[in-house]
Amino acid sequence: MSVIEIGALRIQREQVQAINGKLVCRHNSLSLNREGHVIRCKDCGDQVEPFWAFEKLVESYNEAQQKFAREVARHREEMAKGVATKAARRVEEAWRSRSMVPTCPHCNEAIFAEDGFGGAAVNRDLAMRRRQIAAKKAGDGT
Repeated sequence: MSVIEIGALRIQREQVQAINGKLVCRHNSLSLNREGHVIRCKDCGDQVEPFWAFEKLVESYNEAQQKFAREVARHREEMAKGVATKAARRVEEAWRSRSMVPTCPHCNEAIFAEDGFGGAAVNRDLAMRRRQIAAKKAGDGT
């Protein structure tokens, strides 16, 4: 049996809403029986109407498509703002965590605010040349 995952149809398997004190299933996990041409909810076992299942599939696909479009727009916006802004936003997100601190990408040691992050700077061209030289040495094995 194969599983088809599209947007919300793949994720939420929760039951909400109640009628006369009994929970009503949202039928977010469906199973297709090809021999009997039956669609059943895997959560509650109820048989669902094919038109309803198709409608649910279309809604889920539409939601996933809209979410993807928003992500593409957000990505384009970030790219337009530039690398420096995106890097600053990532640093800010890392510092907002209450239980975690960011680490140095080279030595993996924790970096704390009192360490003076951003207090010193190096010429970009010199730093790039040093990286290229180090990469060549690593490639040569010397």
